[in-house]
Amino acid sequence: MALGGDQGGSIRTPSSWCGVYGLMTPTWGLVPTTGSMPISYSVDHCGPMCVSVEDVARLLTVIAGHDGWDTRTIAARTGDYVGALKQPARGDYASASCARIWPAESDPAVNEKVRQAVSALNKAGVESAEISVPWHLDGPHVWSGVIPGRRGRR
Repeated sequence: MALGGDQGGSIRTPSSWCGVYGLMTPTWGLVPTTGSMPISYSVDHCGPMCVSVEDVARLLTVIAGHDGWDTRTIAARTGDYVGALKQPARGDYASASCARIWPAESDPAVNEKVRQAVSALNKAGVESAEISVPWHLDGPHVWSGVIPGRRGRR
């Protein structure tokens, strides 16, 4: 079990490279960021990375909730994350941005894995849609304008 600080991919990227599960960007304010390296108050997140989904749920149970040092956690509402794994996925919804997932330079094998994952989610009862967010590719430019001016401020 490990924690990652996610301001732009630092949970999902190392998790995918290491073959473990990561809860990317938990709900803002759910997990305290006390003790982690700050980049920006509005985008700092801390989340679990583990070898199984069950371990992610267990670690989230331990780390989620109010922390007197992090004002973002004042309204944190925790849940039974381990118990939620036993609940059916019916009624849940997932979307995939085609601009982000299917860029011209993306690996066809990765694209196929994403399609297989979406298909598995559909079979489990999750509704899905492929969406288009045309300005998504401008995100790095927006990010570059927001983050440098906020570095280290809390």
